[in-house]
Amino acid sequence: MKNKRTLITVLVTIVLLAFAYLQFRTWRTFEWGVFFKLSKEADISKLIAAVGFIFVTYFLRAYRWSLFIRRMKTVAASELLSPTIVGFSFLALLGRAGDLVRPYLISRKTGLPLSTQLAVWTVERIFDMGSVAFLVATDLVFSPGLRDLPYYAEFRFWGYMLSAIVLVAAIFTAIIWKIGDAVAQLAQRSISTMSPKLAQSVAEKVRAFSEGLHALENLLAFVKVSLVSLLIWGAIAVSYIEVLHAYPAMQQLDMSHVCLLMFFAVVGSIVQLPAVGGGSQLAVILVMVRIFGLSPEIAVSSGLMLWLCTFMSVIPVGLVLARIEHVSLRSASAVMEDTK
Repeated sequence: MKNKRTLITVLVTIVLLAFAYLQFRTWRTFEWGVFFKLSKEADISKLIAAVGFIFVTYFLRAYRWSLFIRRMKTVAASELLSPTIVGFSFLALLGRAGDLVRPYLISRKTGLPLSTQLAVWTVERIFDMGSVAFLVATDLVFSPGLRDLPYYAEFRFWGYMLSAIVLVAAIFTAIIWKIGDAVAQLAQRSISTMSPKLAQSVAEKVRAFSEGLHALENLLAFVKVSLVSLLIWGAIAVSYIEVLHAYPAMQQLDMSHVCLLMFFAVVGSIVQLPAVGGGSQLAVILVMVRIFGLSPEIAVSSGLMLWLCTFMSVIPVGLVLARIEHVSLRSASAVMEDTK
Protein backbone atom coordinates (compact mmCIF):
# COMPACT_ATOMS: atom_id res chain seq x y z
CA MET A 1 0.00 0.00 0.00
CA LYS A 2 2.83 2.37 0.90
CA ASN A 3 4.64 1.63 -2.39
CA LYS A 4 1.38 2.27 -4.27
CA ARG A 5 0.92 5.67 -2.61
CA THR A 6 4.55 6.55 -3.37
CA LEU A 7 4.06 5.61 -7.02
CA ILE A 8 0.89 7.72 -7.24
CA THR A 9 2.69 10.70 -5.68
CA VAL A 10 5.58 10.35 -8.15
CA LEU A 11 3.19 10.12 -11.12
CA VAL A 12 1.20 13.16 -9.96
CA THR A 13 4.45 15.10 -9.50
CA ILE A 14 5.53 14.19 -13.04
CA VAL A 15 2.16 15.34 -14.41
CA LEU A 16 2.41 18.67 -12.58
CA LEU A 17 5.98 19.20 -13.75
CA ALA A 18 4.89 18.44 -17.32
CA PHE A 19 2.10 21.01 -17.04
CA ALA A 20 4.55 23.54 -15.61
CA TYR A 21 6.99 22.91 -18.47
CA LEU A 22 4.24 23.32 -21.09
CA GLN A 23 3.17 26.58 -19.47
CA PHE A 24 6.78 27.76 -19.44
CA ARG A 25 7.07 27.06 -23.18
CA THR A 26 3.72 28.71 -23.90
CA TRP A 27 4.42 31.80 -21.80
CA ARG A 28 8.04 32.58 -22.61
CA THR A 29 7.04 36.23 -22.84
CA PHE A 30 5.59 36.23 -19.33
CA GLU A 31 6.13 39.70 -17.81
CA TRP A 32 7.08 39.27 -14.16
CA GLY A 33 7.02 43.04 -13.66
CA VAL A 34 3.41 43.19 -14.83
CA PHE A 35 2.56 40.20 -12.63
CA PHE A 36 3.89 41.89 -9.46
CA LYS A 37 2.28 45.21 -10.42
CA LEU A 38 -1.13 43.56 -10.86
CA SER A 39 -0.75 41.67 -7.59
CA LYS A 40 -0.01 44.89 -5.71
CA GLU A 41 -3.07 46.57 -7.22
CA ALA A 42 -5.45 43.94 -5.80
CA ASP A 43 -8.02 45.42 -3.39
CA ILE A 44 -7.16 44.06 0.06
CA SER A 45 -10.67 44.68 1.42
CA LYS A 46 -12.20 42.41 -1.26
CA LEU A 47 -9.63 39.70 -0.53
CA ILE A 48 -10.51 39.88 3.19
CA ALA A 49 -14.20 39.66 2.27
CA ALA A 50 -13.43 36.58 0.14
CA VAL A 51 -11.79 34.87 3.11
CA GLY A 52 -14.76 35.86 5.26
CA PHE A 53 -17.20 34.11 2.93
CA ILE A 54 -15.03 30.98 3.01
CA PHE A 55 -15.24 30.93 6.81
CA VAL A 56 -19.02 31.28 6.52
CA THR A 57 -18.96 28.02 4.54
CA TYR A 58 -17.22 26.27 7.44
CA PHE A 59 -20.10 27.17 9.75
CA LEU A 60 -22.59 26.02 7.09
CA ARG A 61 -20.69 22.75 6.75
CA ALA A 62 -20.78 22.26 10.52
CA TYR A 63 -24.53 22.95 10.49
CA ARG A 64 -25.02 20.49 7.62
CA TRP A 65 -23.09 17.80 9.50
CA SER A 66 -25.30 18.39 12.55
CA LEU A 67 -28.32 17.71 10.30
CA PHE A 68 -26.72 14.49 9.11
CA ILE A 69 -26.23 13.14 12.63
CA ARG A 70 -29.39 14.51 14.28
CA ARG A 71 -31.03 11.11 14.13
CA MET A 72 -28.08 9.64 16.04
CA LYS A 73 -27.43 12.55 18.37
CA THR A 74 -28.45 16.20 18.69
CA VAL A 75 -25.31 18.33 18.43
CA ALA A 76 -25.15 22.09 17.95
CA ALA A 77 -23.36 23.33 14.83
CA SER A 78 -21.10 25.46 17.03
CA GLU A 79 -19.68 22.29 18.62
CA LEU A 80 -18.72 20.95 15.19
CA LEU A 81 -17.19 24.20 13.93
CA SER A 82 -13.76 23.63 15.45
CA PRO A 83 -13.35 20.06 14.08
CA THR A 84 -14.55 21.33 10.70
CA ILE A 85 -11.96 24.12 10.53
CA VAL A 86 -9.19 21.84 11.80
CA GLY A 87 -10.20 19.21 9.25
CA PHE A 88 -10.00 21.66 6.36
CA SER A 89 -6.65 22.99 7.55
CA PHE A 90 -5.24 19.45 7.49
CA LEU A 91 -6.79 18.95 4.06
CA ALA A 92 -4.82 21.99 2.86
CA LEU A 93 -1.62 20.76 4.51
CA LEU A 94 -1.79 17.04 3.73
CA GLY A 95 -3.79 16.87 0.52
CA ARG A 96 -6.89 14.76 -0.05
CA ALA A 97 -5.91 12.23 2.62
CA GLY A 98 -6.31 15.00 5.21
CA ASP A 99 -10.06 14.90 4.54
CA LEU A 100 -10.28 11.89 6.87
CA VAL A 101 -9.22 13.97 9.87
CA ARG A 102 -12.58 15.76 10.00
CA PRO A 103 -14.83 12.70 10.51
CA TYR A 104 -12.33 11.39 13.07
CA LEU A 105 -12.43 14.62 15.09
CA ILE A 106 -16.22 14.80 14.90
CA SER A 107 -16.44 11.19 16.03
CA ARG A 108 -14.20 11.99 18.99
CA LYS A 109 -16.13 15.18 19.80
CA THR A 110 -19.61 13.59 19.64
CA GLY A 111 -18.79 10.10 20.93
CA LEU A 112 -20.36 8.56 17.81
CA PRO A 113 -18.66 5.59 16.06
CA LEU A 114 -16.08 6.57 13.44
CA SER A 115 -17.76 4.29 10.89
CA THR A 116 -20.95 6.37 11.05
CA GLN A 117 -19.02 9.61 10.52
CA LEU A 118 -17.14 8.15 7.57
CA ALA A 119 -20.55 7.27 6.10
CA VAL A 120 -21.69 10.87 6.64
CA TRP A 121 -18.48 12.10 5.00
CA THR A 122 -19.22 9.94 1.95
CA VAL A 123 -22.75 11.33 1.63
CA GLU A 124 -21.50 14.88 2.20
CA ARG A 125 -19.20 14.57 -0.79
CA ILE A 126 -22.12 13.39 -2.94
CA PHE A 127 -24.16 16.44 -1.92
CA ASP A 128 -21.19 18.70 -2.69
CA MET A 129 -20.71 17.21 -6.15
CA GLY A 130 -24.45 17.41 -6.82
CA SER A 131 -24.56 21.07 -5.76
CA VAL A 132 -21.63 22.05 -7.99
CA ALA A 133 -23.13 20.12 -10.90
CA PHE A 134 -26.53 21.80 -10.39
CA LEU A 135 -25.06 25.32 -10.25
CA VAL A 136 -22.83 24.78 -13.29
CA ALA A 137 -25.57 23.10 -15.33
CA THR A 138 -27.95 25.99 -14.58
CA ASP A 139 -25.20 28.45 -15.47
CA LEU A 140 -24.36 26.77 -18.79
CA VAL A 141 -27.97 26.32 -19.88
CA PHE A 142 -29.54 29.62 -18.83
CA SER A 143 -26.80 32.26 -18.46
CA PRO A 144 -26.58 34.73 -21.39
CA GLY A 145 -23.24 36.02 -20.08
CA LEU A 146 -21.33 33.07 -21.55
CA ARG A 147 -22.57 33.40 -25.14
CA ASP A 148 -19.55 35.38 -26.32
CA LEU A 149 -17.04 32.85 -24.96
CA PRO A 150 -15.17 30.39 -27.16
CA TYR A 151 -16.68 26.89 -27.16
CA TYR A 152 -20.05 28.24 -25.98
CA ALA A 153 -21.97 25.67 -28.05
CA GLU A 154 -19.93 22.87 -26.49
CA PHE A 155 -20.43 24.31 -22.99
CA ARG A 156 -24.18 24.52 -23.55
CA PHE A 157 -24.29 20.90 -24.75
CA TRP A 158 -22.41 19.74 -21.64
CA GLY A 159 -24.74 21.89 -19.56
CA TYR A 160 -27.67 19.81 -20.79
CA MET A 161 -25.69 16.62 -20.25
CA LEU A 162 -24.79 17.71 -16.73
CA SER A 163 -28.45 18.49 -16.04
CA ALA A 164 -29.37 14.96 -17.10
CA ILE A 165 -26.62 13.53 -14.90
CA VAL A 166 -27.87 15.52 -11.89
CA LEU A 167 -31.41 14.23 -12.49
CA VAL A 168 -30.21 10.62 -12.79
CA ALA A 169 -28.06 11.04 -9.67
CA ALA A 170 -31.06 12.37 -7.74
CA ILE A 171 -33.16 9.37 -8.79
CA PHE A 172 -30.31 6.99 -7.91
CA THR A 173 -29.96 8.65 -4.50
CA ALA A 174 -33.67 8.15 -3.83
CA ILE A 175 -33.36 4.47 -4.79
CA ILE A 176 -30.33 3.98 -2.51
CA TRP A 177 -32.25 5.66 0.29
CA LYS A 178 -35.15 3.23 -0.14
CA ILE A 179 -33.42 -0.08 -0.97
CA GLY A 180 -29.71 0.50 -0.47
CA ASP A 181 -28.87 -3.02 0.72
CA ALA A 182 -30.70 -4.63 -2.21
CA VAL A 183 -28.81 -2.40 -4.68
CA ALA A 184 -25.50 -3.30 -2.97
CA GLN A 185 -26.26 -7.02 -3.29
CA LEU A 186 -27.27 -6.63 -6.94
CA ALA A 187 -24.09 -4.68 -7.74
CA GLN A 188 -21.93 -7.26 -5.98
CA ARG A 189 -23.53 -10.17 -7.89
CA SER A 190 -23.25 -8.35 -11.22
CA ILE A 191 -19.60 -7.32 -10.87
CA SER A 192 -18.27 -10.39 -9.03
CA THR A 193 -17.94 -12.37 -12.29
CA MET A 194 -15.43 -9.78 -13.54
CA SER A 195 -13.67 -8.89 -10.27
CA PRO A 196 -14.75 -10.15 -6.82
CA LYS A 197 -12.56 -7.55 -5.12
CA LEU A 198 -14.10 -4.68 -7.11
CA ALA A 199 -17.58 -6.09 -6.49
CA GLN A 200 -17.02 -6.09 -2.74
CA SER A 201 -15.61 -2.56 -2.83
CA VAL A 202 -18.61 -1.23 -4.81
CA ALA A 203 -21.07 -2.97 -2.48
CA GLU A 204 -19.36 -1.50 0.59
CA LYS A 205 -19.50 2.00 -0.91
CA VAL A 206 -23.20 1.64 -1.76
CA ARG A 207 -23.94 0.46 1.80
CA ALA A 208 -21.90 3.34 3.26
CA PHE A 209 -23.80 5.81 1.08
CA SER A 210 -27.12 4.26 2.12
CA GLU A 211 -26.13 4.34 5.79
CA GLY A 212 -25.24 8.01 5.52
CA LEU A 213 -28.54 8.83 3.82
CA HIS A 214 -30.50 7.00 6.50
CA ALA A 215 -28.87 9.25 9.08
CA LEU A 216 -31.29 11.92 7.83
CA GLU A 217 -34.52 11.94 9.77
CA ASN A 218 -37.00 12.50 6.94
CA LEU A 219 -37.61 14.19 3.60
CA LEU A 220 -37.56 17.63 5.23
CA ALA A 221 -34.06 16.95 6.55
CA PHE A 222 -33.02 15.86 3.04
CA VAL A 223 -34.35 19.13 1.58
CA LYS A 224 -32.58 21.15 4.31
CA VAL A 225 -29.25 19.43 3.57
CA SER A 226 -29.72 20.09 -0.16
CA LEU A 227 -30.43 23.78 0.42
CA VAL A 228 -27.50 24.17 2.81
CA SER A 229 -25.24 22.49 0.25
CA LEU A 230 -26.32 25.01 -2.39
CA LEU A 231 -25.72 27.84 0.10
CA ILE A 232 -22.20 26.53 0.76
CA TRP A 233 -21.27 26.56 -2.91
CA GLY A 234 -23.08 29.85 -3.44
CA ALA A 235 -20.89 31.38 -0.73
CA ILE A 236 -17.80 29.88 -2.38
CA ALA A 237 -18.88 31.44 -5.69
CA VAL A 238 -19.26 34.83 -3.97
CA SER A 239 -15.76 34.38 -2.52
CA TYR A 240 -14.46 33.72 -6.03
CA ILE A 241 -16.07 36.85 -7.42
CA GLU A 242 -14.70 38.96 -4.54
CA VAL A 243 -11.17 37.78 -5.39
CA LEU A 244 -11.61 38.41 -9.11
CA HIS A 245 -13.14 41.86 -8.58
CA ALA A 246 -10.21 42.75 -6.34
CA TYR A 247 -8.39 43.25 -9.65
CA PRO A 248 -9.49 46.37 -11.59
CA ALA A 249 -8.94 44.58 -14.91
CA MET A 250 -11.40 41.78 -14.05
CA GLN A 251 -14.55 43.75 -13.21
CA GLN A 252 -16.25 42.44 -16.37
CA LEU A 253 -16.40 38.88 -14.99
CA ASP A 254 -19.75 38.06 -13.37
CA MET A 255 -21.30 35.11 -11.53
CA SER A 256 -21.80 33.14 -14.76
CA HIS A 257 -18.04 33.23 -15.39
CA VAL A 258 -17.35 32.37 -11.77
CA CYS A 259 -19.52 29.23 -11.82
CA LEU A 260 -17.68 27.99 -14.90
CA LEU A 261 -14.33 28.78 -13.31
CA MET A 262 -15.34 27.08 -10.06
CA PHE A 263 -16.31 23.93 -11.95
CA PHE A 264 -12.89 23.67 -13.61
CA ALA A 265 -11.22 24.36 -10.26
CA VAL A 266 -13.13 21.46 -8.67
CA VAL A 267 -12.22 19.14 -11.55
CA GLY A 268 -8.59 20.25 -11.40
CA SER A 269 -8.41 19.66 -7.65
CA ILE A 270 -8.43 15.91 -8.35
CA VAL A 271 -4.74 16.34 -9.18
CA GLN A 272 -3.41 17.86 -5.97
CA LEU A 273 -0.25 17.56 -3.91
CA PRO A 274 -0.13 18.27 -0.15
CA ALA A 275 0.41 21.96 0.73
CA VAL A 276 1.20 23.02 -2.86
CA GLY A 277 -1.99 22.04 -4.66
CA GLY A 278 -1.41 21.91 -8.40
CA GLY A 279 -4.28 20.90 -10.63
CA SER A 280 -6.80 23.42 -9.32
CA GLN A 281 -4.55 26.43 -9.91
CA LEU A 282 -3.49 25.21 -13.34
CA ALA A 283 -7.11 24.60 -14.40
CA VAL A 284 -8.19 28.07 -13.24
CA ILE A 285 -5.26 29.79 -14.96
CA LEU A 286 -5.82 27.90 -18.23
CA VAL A 287 -9.54 28.78 -18.28
CA MET A 288 -8.79 32.45 -17.66
CA VAL A 289 -6.28 32.57 -20.51
CA ARG A 290 -7.78 30.18 -23.09
CA ILE A 291 -11.50 30.86 -22.56
CA PHE A 292 -11.81 34.26 -20.84
CA GLY A 293 -9.00 35.77 -22.96
CA LEU A 294 -7.08 37.29 -20.02
CA SER A 295 -3.35 37.89 -20.00
CA PRO A 296 -1.14 35.21 -18.42
CA GLU A 297 0.08 37.71 -15.81
CA ILE A 298 -3.35 38.54 -14.39
CA ALA A 299 -4.47 34.91 -14.73
CA VAL A 300 -1.53 33.66 -12.66
CA SER A 301 -1.88 36.42 -10.05
CA SER A 302 -5.64 35.97 -9.55
CA GLY A 303 -5.38 32.16 -9.81
CA LEU A 304 -2.85 32.02 -7.00
CA MET A 305 -4.88 34.52 -4.97
CA LEU A 306 -7.99 32.34 -5.37
CA TRP A 307 -6.03 29.36 -4.07
CA LEU A 308 -4.73 31.32 -1.07
CA CYS A 309 -8.08 32.89 -0.13
CA THR A 310 -10.41 29.96 -0.73
CA PHE A 311 -8.21 27.04 0.24
CA MET A 312 -5.11 27.95 2.24
CA SER A 313 -6.47 30.80 4.40
CA VAL A 314 -7.90 28.33 6.92
CA ILE A 315 -4.47 26.99 7.94
CA PRO A 316 -3.47 29.59 10.62
CA VAL A 317 -6.83 29.38 12.43
CA GLY A 318 -6.93 25.61 11.96
CA LEU A 319 -3.51 25.09 13.51
CA VAL A 320 -4.45 27.18 16.55
CA LEU A 321 -7.65 25.17 17.01
CA ALA A 322 -5.73 21.93 16.40
CA ARG A 323 -3.51 22.78 19.34
CA ILE A 324 -6.62 23.36 21.48
CA GLU A 325 -8.09 20.06 20.24
CA HIS A 326 -4.73 18.31 20.90
CA VAL A 327 -4.29 17.25 17.28
CA SER A 328 -0.85 17.20 15.63
CA LEU A 329 0.38 16.37 12.13
CA ARG A 330 1.71 13.09 13.49
CA SER A 331 -1.61 12.08 15.05
CA ALA A 332 -3.44 13.17 11.88
CA SER A 333 -1.15 10.93 9.80
CA ALA A 334 -1.89 8.06 12.19
CA VAL A 335 -5.63 8.64 11.75
CA MET A 336 -5.26 8.46 7.97
CA GLU A 337 -3.36 5.19 8.24
CA ASP A 338 -5.97 3.68 10.58
CA THR A 339 -8.92 4.61 8.35
CA LYS A 340 -7.48 3.10 5.18
